[in-house]
Amino acid sequence: PVFVNDEDKYKEYLFDEKFPVFYSDDKERLSRQISNITGDALQTKSMSLDELKDLLEDEIRIRKRQIIQKEVEDIKQYKVYSDVMTVFDDIKGNMPDINETFNLAVEVTMQSGQKQYEMEGEPVSRHLAKLKAEGGKEAYCLFIAPKINPSCIAFFYALHKMNIAYYGGSSVIVPMELNVFINLLEQSYRADYVPDSIQIKEIFQYSMELADKSVDENEWYEKLKEKALNWL
Repeated sequence: PVFVNDEDKYKEYLFDEKFPVFYSDDKERLSRQISNITGDALQTKSMSLDELKDLLEDEIRIRKRQIIQKEVEDIKQYKVYSDVMTVFDDIKGNMPDINETFNLAVEVTMQSGQKQYEMEGEPVSRHLAKLKAEGGKEAYCLFIAPKINPSCIAFFYALHKMNIAYYGGSSVIVPMELNVFINLLEQSYRADYVPDSIQIKEIFQYSMELADKSVDENEWYEKLKEKALNWL
């Protein structure tokens, strides 16, 4: 407002503590910031300025915590991946005859949920098919993840029972949760002998037999898990 000839109104405006509105005291701006962080259109119109400021601070703190937690999880998952592959390589070094009888592919993923099936399901089948074609002998695949998505369980179960030329016939892919796999490795270390390729192969042969006898993929998967937990 411009008060050229009204000194009283000019002074009233000049000394009004509500003006000018500072950037940090703009309620509309605060509401927009909160919505941007939460991704929700929260009902903030009835909130006071102080309440809005407190809410914004809380949401910023929560968001920071989420970002940090995600980074930590990513780091841990990469470490888990490295640890699993290192341990598996160690145990394979104690079984020099494994490549004389069959080939074994090990696929490890940290993907979970539907993304696991979308990103890993079909590629794993292709990798196994390639291994069968190039190796000229029986080949199996061990699929390891922190949690196995039901879609992957169903897909791998079906591949046991389907003769698909593109995949080189039926595909024996055994899905195994990370904690079950670690338990399996611990069993091999605790044993007073070194497990040989025949005992490794038994898991995949059992998987094939089980797929023929099971009512559905859930029964197949649960019995596979039980077998792995009591491998030796």
